Amino acid sequence: MGATVWTTVGLVAVGMVVAYLIGSIPNGVIVGKLLFGVDIRKHGSGNIGTTNALRIGGWKNGALVMVLDILKGALGPLFMLFILWIIANPVAAAMGPIVMNVWAGWFHDLAMGLALLCTAFGHMHSVFLKFSGGKGIATSFGGFLVVCPWCALTSLVAFILLTVITRYVSVGSLAGAAGYLIGTLVFYNHSIALIIVSIVICLLVVYAHRGNIKRLIHGEESRFHVGSKDELEAAKASEAADADEPSVPDESPTPDESGDVILSEAKDLAQPAEGSSSSTPEEA
Repeated sequence: MGATVWTTVGLVAVGMVVAYLIGSIPNGVIVGKLLFGVDIRKHGSGNIGTTNALRIGGWKNGALVMVLDILKGALGPLFMLFILWIIANPVAAAMGPIVMNVWAGWFHDLAMGLALLCTAFGHMHSVFLKFSGGKGIATSFGGFLVVCPWCALTSLVAFILLTVITRYVSVGSLAGAAGYLIGTLVFYNHSIALIIVSIVICLLVVYAHRGNIKRLIHGEESRFHVGSKDELEAAKASEAADADEPSVPDESPTPDESGDVILSEAKDLAQPAEGSSSSTPEEA
C-alpha cells in the first residue's frame, strides 16, 4: 500500500513539472519573433504578455498571444486531469472505497490546484527565459477555466469592469486576481485546497504588478493603448539598427602585451639619460 501511495504522489509530481514546463512556453516572444519580426521584451514595458503584445504589435499580435496564453494555462491542469483519471484513479480505487472517497475529494482538488499554480508560475518565471516572464493573468485565467470555471467568470467580469472604468490594464488585472479569490470563496468554499491556491495566485499576481502599483501611486502608469502599424514598423527598424550597429573593438592590451609594455617602461627608466654622467663616491 505504501508503494502505491508513493506511486500516486510521484505521478502528481510529474504532472506539476509538466504543467510548469507548459506554462514556461513564452508565446509572446515566439509570436513576436516569428510573425512580426520583433522581440517584445525590447519594447514597451518589456513584458511578454498580452498587454505589451497589444502595445507593440496591435490587435492581431495581442489577440494571438492572449489566446495562446489562455490555452497553455488550460493545458497544465488538463494534463493533470489526464493523470488523475487515466492513471492515478485506478490506483486509488484499488486501495479501497475509503481511499477513493478521499482521493475524489480534497486530494483531487489539491492536485488540480497545484497544476494551475505551476502553470501560472511557469509563465511568470519561465525556464526558457532565465526565470523571467509575464504577469500571469491570461495563463491563470485559462487554468481557472478548467479547475473552477465560476472563478474564471468572476475574474473576467472584474477585469473588464475595472479596465473599462479606469483604462488601466494593471488595475483590471489586479481586480481580476481578486476575482479569483472572491469566486473561490463564493462558489468553492468547500475546498480548502482551491481557496489556498487562489490566495497564492492572487499574491503572485500582485507581486508581479508591484512596479505598476508604484507607478499608479505616483501617477506615472500608462493607460490602455493598442499599437499601430507604424509603431510596429518603428520597433522593427529599431531592432534592425541595433543588429547593424558595429561593435567597438577593444583596443586595450592583452595580458601578455601589458606585461611587455610594463617591462619596456622599466628598462627605459633604468637606462641613464643620454649625455648624463654618473659620479662615484670617490668623485663626489
